[in-house]
Amino acid sequence: MSQENVELVRRGFEAFNRGGRDSQASEALLAPDVSWEVEIGVSDFDGVYHGRAAVRRFWQTFTAELEDMRIEVEELVDCGERVFCVTHAVGRGRHSGAVAAGGTVYPVFTVRDGLIVRYQLFADRRKAIEAAGLTE
Repeated sequence: MSQENVELVRRGFEAFNRGGRDSQASEALLAPDVSWEVEIGVSDFDGVYHGRAAVRRFWQTFTAELEDMRIEVEELVDCGERVFCVTHAVGRGRHSGAVAAGGTVYPVFTVRDGLIVRYQLFADRRKAIEAAGLTE
């Protein structure tokens, strides 16, 4: 089952990248009561968001100044019901047209019954590894 979880997360990233912040394909992979937890050190975004609508608002706010945003996935690690990821975001400024590349971040997805029930986003790799139940 855990390799299926990795594939579900991979499909989620692919759908998001095809459809942008309003991608219904990636949103459909979220449990209706998903917990979306962000800890990246940016006060405008850090916090806990509950449910699909709150996640949609998070992405709309996060990408408000960007066009052509995509998440580049460097690594996906099977951790049973969790999937540890290494990613970074790339986009273009909506008004400036300048390329905007975010630093590396570490999402941890928890998957149950074929849906993402929890998403944790960390700027600190050690925290993400701990949340995923891994050891370095």
